[in-house]
Amino acid sequence: MPNRNDLNSRLATLAEDRSLSDIARRTGTSVANVSRYISGTRIPGEFCAALVRGLGVNPSWLLTGEGSPFLSDVTEGTAQMAGDVLELVEAMNAVTHMRLGALTGKHHLKVLRELNDALLRYEELRARLNAHSAPIFKQLVDDLGAALGKLDIERAHDLRKAASQVERLCDEPELSRRFTAQQAHCEVLDMNNDAAMEYQRTLVREAICEGRMIDPSVCENFVRMALIIKDAGRYAEALRICDSAIALLDEESNQWQPAYALKFMRGSILADSGRLYEGLQAMQVNGPFVEGRRGRAGRLMQMRAMLLGGLLELDEAYAYGVNAEPKGLHLLEFALWTEQREPIEKALAFFDREVEVLPGVLGLPLQARFVLQALQGNRKAGAEYLDCLLESVPQRQIGAHMYVNQATMYRLVGAKAKARKLVARTDDALKTEQAEVMQLARHYRNVLRLNIEGEPAGRATRFFNDMEQAGYRCLAGELN
Repeated sequence: MPNRNDLNSRLATLAEDRSLSDIARRTGTSVANVSRYISGTRIPGEFCAALVRGLGVNPSWLLTGEGSPFLSDVTEGTAQMAGDVLELVEAMNAVTHMRLGALTGKHHLKVLRELNDALLRYEELRARLNAHSAPIFKQLVDDLGAALGKLDIERAHDLRKAASQVERLCDEPELSRRFTAQQAHCEVLDMNNDAAMEYQRTLVREAICEGRMIDPSVCENFVRMALIIKDAGRYAEALRICDSAIALLDEESNQWQPAYALKFMRGSILADSGRLYEGLQAMQVNGPFVEGRRGRAGRLMQMRAMLLGGLLELDEAYAYGVNAEPKGLHLLEFALWTEQREPIEKALAFFDREVEVLPGVLGLPLQARFVLQALQGNRKAGAEYLDCLLESVPQRQIGAHMYVNQATMYRLVGAKAKARKLVARTDDALKTEQAEVMQLARHYRNVLRLNIEGEPAGRATRFFNDMEQAGYRCLAGELN
């Protein structure tokens, strides 16, 4: 229902151009009532209807503030929808005003008939509103999908806002599912992973309740949900989502494009989580069937797994796959692992010149620039890195991987006491955070190279031994 204060303010707007007595005469009410309504008294639905009929007010504007104030200024189709909105409000008012307590009295049958008639009218009007709004909603959803496909974020925001308004008048479950998926995509592009996650949960509940994949779009929703969770660093949870979704696949759905993408993503999560051989196998089996932009991105994920396993040298990786943002980030990650100026400068130059990046905070390029400063002897690099980071990232989002970065910078310039404090802070953060293999490797490298003894040293030794046996040859040599 419309907000009372908004209705009162719009009535006051109408009163700026005509006298209260004229409004009272045209609506069949008293001047005193009109004055009270303007002052803030609750405006009944009957008076709203009288404004439409007596003054030609656009009910859509009156109730929502959208559109022009008068019907003479709107198109016939819009006027019809606005009229339906008003009738819907009147029908709802009729239901609201029923004295349900009278059901126990002698007139209960009459009251029940009136209630039934009002509810039937409400349903009929809802159907009429849906007939008007569904084509508009479909066009907005189609346009929003096209804008997201082109990564036109500004236009996507405008279309999303418009579609949100029209969806309220529309009862088309399939369109609403598509729109929910698009809203999740918008939130991902805005780096609001928690909000995106809520939309994705809504989308996957239906498949879980059905116990099967209804169509490829549902499978796609699981892919996106797992990706959001993985990007948030919750690898075990992302793996459980993939396993649950794969369990819902049958002989037919196993051949869908999103199903191959789902199984490929499971492989990439395994590779990040210490199960490299199993992950590489899943990626190699399913990768050739993943098409389009996702297939190209998938090959870059496979490139990263091959770098982890020492199956691809860093210099060879520059010629692997397409030059896209993920490739630039993977090259930076492994260049930083070398802790040498030349590879880092080469990867940073490639990232700056060869790839197109999306708007947002890119931690690896920032980290690379300050690591280079540390390698050049800038003892303030660690502190300046954090200050720069906090200009874009709230303090509450500073976590283990950022502590690792800062500790590494302090270690590289010989500020061992500060580095050790950050290693201890990282240990505390990792008690509640999940970390992938390379993040843990950087942390445990700091532990060993700072000569930290006791339990941290024992964990670091076990980690590198386990990872070498698991096939992560890029980490070999840390215990020598």
